[in-house]
Formats: sequence, structure tokens, C-alpha cells
Amino acid sequence: MKLFYYQRPDRQPNFGDELNHWLWPQLCPTLFENESDDDTATTFVGTGTLLNNKLSERIQSADRLVIFGTGAGYEQPLSQLSPHWDIHCVRGPFSARLLGLPPEMAITDGGLLVSQVFKPSEEASSNGQNADGKTCSFMPHIHSAHAAADRWQHICQQANIRYIDPRWPIENVLNAIHSSEVLLAEAMHGAIVADALRVPWIPVTTSPRIYAFKWQDWCASMRLPY
Repeated sequence: MKLFYYQRPDRQPNFGDELNHWLWPQLCPTLFENESDDDTATTFVGTGTLLNNKLSERIQSADRLVIFGTGAGYEQPLSQLSPHWDIHCVRGPFSARLLGLPPEMAITDGGLLVSQVFKPSEEASSNGQNADGKTCSFMPHIHSAHAAADRWQHICQQANIRYIDPRWPIENVLNAIHSSEVLLAEAMHGAIVADALRVPWIPVTTSPRIYAFKWQDWCASMRLPY
């Protein structure tokens, strides 16, 4: 089975997308152990806001899609579901309604399964704090990080807040979130992982590019207000 997730045109890594490559092979190693470029019969679609009119174009060669915890949104909505899409569950009730799926298929985002496989480093676990002593962290959206990472780091330093860049390696982000006492999250998957690791989080918005629909979709799956 082949694993599909969104990759930015500029090839910069983004935590919410790259989480797929880290998470699913650990949870289901036998599903992906024989993955190759020629293995196009079945494609697994997990974490991401990918259920829109572009998905079929992005995975034209797949004979069958297995969809698990994925969200609807961005681009144009789907006019109908393809018969070769095997949808097990979606991110939340907003996605289910948009796709005409029964409410019971709205489970939650697959990123919550991080808690099943993540093991914090000893350094990150010590004293329940970040190595730099900062217990509050801020994780911007990828667009904010791309546009102004240096400025955000400066602001965080002035406020004595740990800056977590969504472009860091997955393990670095996970350990930084885990060792925080509270996470200020503009990146939705930062909040999802914080929730999975039992770290309190507060959603923040600093840019009109933040897509409220996907936040509302996931929060509704958890019966939380956004």
C-alpha cells in the first residue's frame, strides 16, 4: 500500500503533513513495508485537509483510496464521492456533512494516534520542562513560519516563550510540545498532538490565512468550542 500526504510546492516540510510519514508506518508497519513507486493499486490517505476536487488529480494512478481521519476543505468541494474511495472515517462532523456521509463516520483527526507510539526523549521529559526552561510554547502555522520565522522567534524570546517551528523534524516538534506546560497553537496539528499528549493548548490566529473550517471540524469531533 502506498502512503499519500500533501507536500508543499516549495518542498518545505510541514509538521501536520509530514506527521503521516512518521505515524502510519509505526502504527501499521505491515501495510507499508512493501511500498514502492510502482505500488499504485491502493493508496492510504490519512492526516490532512485533502477531501476536495483535487484529490483525484493528485492520485490519478491509484485504483483504490483508503481514507482514514482525513478532513474535507480547501479547493472546491466534491460534487460526488468516487466509488473507489474506501472511507473509514473523517476528521469531524463538518467534513461528514460536506461529503454527505453519515454522522457516525465523523470520528476525529488521525493525528491523535500519536499518543500510541510517541516516546519522549529523556531530555524533554526531565522536570516536565523544555531544555531551555520555558514552559509555554508557541507554534505558528506553516505560512506564518515561512513568512516571518525570525520575527516570531524574536517575539517569543522577548516574551520568554519557546518557539516551535512546524518545519522542524517531527521528533523535535513532538518533544517540544510534550515538554510544554501549555501550547499556543496556530498550527492545528500542533493542538491535536498537544491534546493527544495531554498538554493544554490555546488556539491563536495571527493571519487571515488560518482556515477556521478545519479547526471547527476537528474541535467539533472533540465536542470543544473553537
